[in-house]
Amino acid sequence: MWLVAFLCILPIMFLMNKLCKKVKLWEDLISGFFFNMPLRGFVEMYIEIVLAVIINTQFIKFSNRSQVIATSFAFIFGAACILLPFMTMSLIYINRKHIKKRDWKKKFGMLTEECRTHSILQLYYYPLFMYQRMLIAGVIVYVYEYPVMQCLLVISFNIVMIAFLIVVRPFKEEN
Repeated sequence: MWLVAFLCILPIMFLMNKLCKKVKLWEDLISGFFFNMPLRGFVEMYIEIVLAVIINTQFIKFSNRSQVIATSFAFIFGAACILLPFMTMSLIYINRKHIKKRDWKKKFGMLTEECRTHSILQLYYYPLFMYQRMLIAGVIVYVYEYPVMQCLLVISFNIVMIAFLIVVRPFKEEN
């Protein structure tokens, strides 16, 4: 899907931006395409990526070239998956005073656009959501011999997240 976006949609947006130089819409779409859209896609696919990485850590082998390549990619994506929540929390914390500005919204707005701004905890919804998904993926892969424990841990992670949503109320209310 990203391949279609990069090969078809992006060139059309560049062409329209060149043809219609006075139209701000195309500039906004291009800037959102490079920052907000890939970031949202990665956040939404986070549990699948983390699951694939954690499953690959169970089967690390270096006996031939394809296994070395697969293991290397698992480590690279694993590092990205582990660092992404930390990086987003740092990014939000450093820029917490600028989240209402146009520059922030164009580049990283998807991290905070649906959230209230009264508390830093409200802004940390997406990083905490990614931590929850990482913990659930770890439990699914590493606690497979104890299914009851798996269920209890996943349920407890979900209850903690629900309590966070009830207490902190990170989302803006709709009118």
